[in-house]
Amino acid sequence: MDNYFSFVENNTNLTEETATFCKALSPRRTDILHKAITDAENGKTKFLEIARKQRADNFKIPQNLDVYTDYVLNYDEKISLRIYKPKNKNPKFIILYLHGGGWVLGSADSCGRICSDLALELNSVVIAVEYRLSPEFKFPIPLEDCVLAVEWAIKTFPNKKLFISGDSAGGNLALATTIKLLKESKKISGLALFYPVATQEECVEDASWQNFGKGFALDSKLMTTFTQAYLRSPEDIINTYASPILHNNFSDFPPTIIIASGKDILHDQCIRLAKKISQTNKFLRLVDIKMATHIYATMDGMDKSYKIGFTEVKNFFAKIGC
Repeated sequence: MDNYFSFVENNTNLTEETATFCKALSPRRTDILHKAITDAENGKTKFLEIARKQRADNFKIPQNLDVYTDYVLNYDEKISLRIYKPKNKNPKFIILYLHGGGWVLGSADSCGRICSDLALELNSVVIAVEYRLSPEFKFPIPLEDCVLAVEWAIKTFPNKKLFISGDSAGGNLALATTIKLLKESKKISGLALFYPVATQEECVEDASWQNFGKGFALDSKLMTTFTQAYLRSPEDIINTYASPILHNNFSDFPPTIIIASGKDILHDQCIRLAKKISQTNKFLRLVDIKMATHIYATMDGMDKSYKIGFTEVKNFFAKIGC
């Protein structure tokens, strides 16, 4: 197990897949989303709602899964869950999945494939959380929704190990949720993060920010727009729950796997996060997929990248979930 928790580079040739995916992205995508989010900040949500519907996945649920859609966790705040459970099996553990989308986009629909795959491959219950989105609901409301979902899962499945997973903004929320729960003396069994947002700062000096800030699925302009939509004010940038890399001691963190993408604007901050966690916690595995870009965990078109990242996370859960 000690050899497993280490820094690993994956150099699979994904050049063609990444280039094909990035080429297919509309050159106007960032500007369109920027305007939609900016309009929503001013109370005009029409185009953002359209963008949210387009981001939804049309993934068909496998027949050997029971799926409980729109399980209402809180009627007043309209927080709901989607629960995936293998049919006729006793699940080994529970995985709470937090979707990405810059705290602005995404839903239980957009993470349907990975939630289904985790449930089937690991014989586990997977819970996708419909946390409320920004800019209508700013920090820390989405985080509070995620914490509420974890507390519900702990009470509902008291004898099962509970893990949290998420991608991008969902990875950020997974980190923040874990920090908050630890301060409340509540523990989870592990974290699995796909290219998480570690900090809300504009990392303009990062090589990855400079080299992949345009044309690689998550542009720097769009990342800045997401941050501005999520946070209440610039002061929130240095809030540990918004920028988890600022957490001062990761020694009590559960075993964690971070999947970084080499051609991703967030790459360098993911590496810094992994190094900081590993300073006080030996149960950290970093997998740096050198040729992958952002967003493959919840968007079609990068099957090789998805398989590499998913296999790593599946193996992680299998190792520490026993």
